[in-house]
Amino acid sequence: MQTADVLMFAQAWLVLRVVYLACYLAGIAYVRSVVWIAALGCLTGMALPLF
Repeated sequence: MQTADVLMFAQAWLVLRVVYLACYLAGIAYVRSVVWIAALGCLTGMALPLF
């Protein structure tokens, strides 16, 4: 995996965390859960190059 891929995951993670905050403040539980899982996938994608 290249640096550009990791950067893409990091940017997506940041956007998803902002979306998560918006869902939290709006009280949208189901969408918030999906966004959290997607953010976790981004963290996994960022961690893969370490192995």
